[in-house]
Amino acid sequence: NPTPSDPGDPTMSPTFAPTVAPTTEPPTPAPAQVVLSGDPHIKLRNGTILQFWMPLARWLPLLEGPEYELLGKAFGRPGTSEQWFDGLAVRKKSALDNPNVEVTIPCAVPLDAAAGDSKDDAIHFVELVVDGARVTESGRVYQSDAGAVQVAASRYDLHKVTGVVENDMFIVKTPDFTFKLRTMTALKYDDAEERDDFLHLDFEFVAIPDASALSGFLAEVMTDAPLSDPSTFTLDEPMGVAAAAAWAEQALCSDHRLAAEPKTTSSKAY
Repeated sequence: NPTPSDPGDPTMSPTFAPTVAPTTEPPTPAPAQVVLSGDPHIKLRNGTILQFWMPLARWLPLLEGPEYELLGKAFGRPGTSEQWFDGLAVRKKSALDNPNVEVTIPCAVPLDAAAGDSKDDAIHFVELVVDGARVTESGRVYQSDAGAVQVAASRYDLHKVTGVVENDMFIVKTPDFTFKLRTMTALKYDDAEERDDFLHLDFEFVAIPDASALSGFLAEVMTDAPLSDPSTFTLDEPMGVAAAAAWAEQALCSDHRLAAEPKTTSSKAY
């Protein structure tokens, strides 16, 4: 079930420093970029919407570039097949023990308290970890890997839609891909408390310099290629209501961080 559309994206503040114009012809950009949101679903640039399911409470590789990979973690609603993202991370492939950026929604989010003051400069709903250290200030740009990875932290107002005054928003920039992510309540529910219970992360790609250099689940979806790992990511709802309910009971929420997981290769789930 896709997340209903919102009033529109705000202007990001702060923004990154201007980039010097390249002296060589840039690579061909991605022919179709994706928006990931809701429970979760993928919206391609051509308007196609595909819902997918993944194992819960595990860090799984979503996209791999020449230097960096993007991983995600999902949580579910017990007794249903519904699930959402509660964690996204960027990690350099040559340094698996040291994630560059982790954004996670803690299991116990003080939603009401965090929504009160729209003038403070704190990150409200997520834990943002850069190079292993948690950072808490919004309105700043954080850097990792000698500036190769940057995170611009800001907030946006969805009060008219959700009743929440301030939501967290981040733009994460790497040499392989740049994406925007933000916190979102589960708007498909009518009950306000129920919407807040399933606060999650939505994200979309802002730039992909060279789509041909990417691999993994999202790259396959973008190019309509066969899924290389259908046992992990599936576009088919899990095997009926009973099996879906058992799947979702694996975990409602998990707070474990990617940095605490054992490392093998970038193609494995953690």
